[in-house]
Amino acid sequence: MPSSTRDPRLLTVLGVYALVVFSGLKSFALWDQVRLQLDADPLALLVQGHAHALRFLVVQPAVMAARLGVDPDPLWSLCCVLLVLATALLVARTAALWTRTDEVRLRAPALASLAAVSLFMNGRLIPAFAGVALALAVLAERRAGEIRWTWAPALVLALLLASVSSGTLAVTVVAAVLAWLAGPVTSRWLGAGIAVVGMGLVAAGAWKAMEFFHWDFLAAMSHGPGGLVAVHGVTVTAVTVALLLGAVGTWAWVGATRPIRLVVLAAVGIGLLGWSTLAVGLVPALVLLLVWAGTEQPE
Repeated sequence: MPSSTRDPRLLTVLGVYALVVFSGLKSFALWDQVRLQLDADPLALLVQGHAHALRFLVVQPAVMAARLGVDPDPLWSLCCVLLVLATALLVARTAALWTRTDEVRLRAPALASLAAVSLFMNGRLIPAFAGVALALAVLAERRAGEIRWTWAPALVLALLLASVSSGTLAVTVVAAVLAWLAGPVTSRWLGAGIAVVGMGLVAAGAWKAMEFFHWDFLAAMSHGPGGLVAVHGVTVTAVTVALLLGAVGTWAWVGATRPIRLVVLAAVGIGLLGWSTLAVGLVPALVLLLVWAGTEQPE
């Protein structure tokens, strides 16, 4: 790792990105699910088992601003910029640990890539990007033989950030479990607990989603590539999906970067039900791209 963490390229990219966001050329806004519950008590929602309780916690800084009569969107835009920066730093660290190369030199391209993608987003998925990136960073650190007491809290935070969508939460659960299995398992019960709690949250979110669509599975699939069924029919879509998952699955199972590729596979598979879930696969894909572009090849 380099002796200095200063990188003028990173500061330049961050400056341009912040200028674009805060000049009004691009902004992020709270989505309707949150706006409808601005006066709700997040702890009460948790106790009630409300499907959106966790995602409501994620946006609390902006919600508190709204309660004070302040426009929450500029504050949420600031949060999104900071989350994109954090995601970029985590992606760079993950790729650097995998290639054992210079982490600093990877930060600017990671931020530039993620900032460009975020310009096409409304801000809802940005916390999920940070969540899956955090789980991947823990995975890389455990694989590298590092020991940190912060791993368990980090994975809990990753799941919280990813809870803005049931699909992105499911992908992050996969990443978190792989992270715990990546190194010496100091507590198998903790790893199992992460999986059980995470999948329980995913199941609760999926149940609420299916209730919303009146248990019409094809209608639920309309929010993702699965919506192609309505255009091309069940047979053509099923064959296409099977070939796609077969190809991605085969690719994911080989090579030193298999754990990261499996997260991509999870995003592609679960992403059939939602474009947002498919989109979060861009984070592990970016890690793979930086690993491939690294000066030293992974083991």
